[in-house]
Amino acid sequence: MTGNGLVEMRILAIKGVGDQDRERWPAVILTDAQESLFLPVYVSWKVSDRIAAALAGKEADSRPGGGSDPAALLFKALAHLSAEPDHLVLTSCWWAKGPAGSMHRHSAFVVKYRQDGDLREMPLEAEDAMPFAASRRLPIRVPAEVAEKWSIKAKEAPLERGNRDDAAWEHELMRRGIGAWEMDRWDEACEALEPLSYMPSQGTDHMLLLGNAEWKRGRWRQALVVWHRAIGEELARFGSVTLIGPIGREIDRVHCRYGDLWEMRLATGPFVSEKAPVMLEDFEDPGSSNMVLTEFHGLPGHRVPAPGGRPGWAFELPYRFDTNEWPMAILVLDTPRNWSEARGLAFDVHVAPADPGAEPLQLNAYLGRMRGRYYHEVTLKTGWNEVHLPFGSSGWHRNFREEKEIVEPVNLGAISPVDAMTFMLRGQARKDRGAIHLDNIRID
Repeated sequence: MTGNGLVEMRILAIKGVGDQDRERWPAVILTDAQESLFLPVYVSWKVSDRIAAALAGKEADSRPGGGSDPAALLFKALAHLSAEPDHLVLTSCWWAKGPAGSMHRHSAFVVKYRQDGDLREMPLEAEDAMPFAASRRLPIRVPAEVAEKWSIKAKEAPLERGNRDDAAWEHELMRRGIGAWEMDRWDEACEALEPLSYMPSQGTDHMLLLGNAEWKRGRWRQALVVWHRAIGEELARFGSVTLIGPIGREIDRVHCRYGDLWEMRLATGPFVSEKAPVMLEDFEDPGSSNMVLTEFHGLPGHRVPAPGGRPGWAFELPYRFDTNEWPMAILVLDTPRNWSEARGLAFDVHVAPADPGAEPLQLNAYLGRMRGRYYHEVTLKTGWNEVHLPFGSSGWHRNFREEKEIVEPVNLGAISPVDAMTFMLRGQARKDRGAIHLDNIRID
């Protein structure tokens, strides 16, 4: 730290440059001499390219748009000042709306220089100051309070739990989550971004970072859950999805990396062999390694307190047949399963119609997914239904890919190991609405 309360920093790296990462704003990472602090400063894509060019020693007007771009002209003018600038001072940080409604931290700088014997100051946006600092290898001096407020340390103390209504804890989650994500410290990023993603004031932008961090540390199923939750949250709150492009690109990457391996994984393991009866999901554990997806053209589902006087928790799946005829919840098991001595599929489901006098609900329960599946039709009454579907029943329909559907008892070996099951409401020609609650999904 300098004597006037400034921390001297330099450009360590530029993150997010290149077409493959154009869905995120690039960040210029500043660090101190000891590399004990790392401060991400967000800039535009064009500016990040200019900074990279400046670090490479290229001339200003050799960059794209260098001869006519106003920022490039100012850059060139600064480079020909009669006296060398002393340094750059980062004077402020603030948050502003970025692409897709996300929030990004922007910065303002002051260039201090001497001309005609006088010390002069020139205010600059990061757009112009960063390339100038890069080309001149100037130190960038950051007020200590800014560095303390936004930098992430090389070694942080364990993250303490706080209250979601506490603004100071929310800021701490932002500082550590975003900083760790920019520094590729995925475990730390997930630890901070996960509670941040549940804060209403933060919208859904941090869910995108959380999903990306989960994927980067190898937990791709958790990444899919987070991205899916972000889409559902935006539909519920705003009626449209602003993150569908970035999330779609992220999901494409996951599928490109893992999609071709998925069927091989099912064929060769790892999988779990269990003796029935087995409880698959009772929704009591908020950190369950299983995941539940709800089809994102419909209303998102949630883990909620069980209705109808039942203790514990259940999974709520809302339905509005006037907007979506096929609402569904997909339980994806953490690991595919083989079951011995299994006699049937069982689950509890509570029906809470919003429209009195509506006809009984019709539900299809599907067993299996990637290796093929069977489904059984169920008629539900209002209130709790305890459903037992014996595998030897004649009500099962074989629903294998590229095969004609036939009615037959479940051949469990043909679809094992089982990776998922689906619960889909059938709402053709219906306009009613309400919710069902799933609980105690198990193999008897």
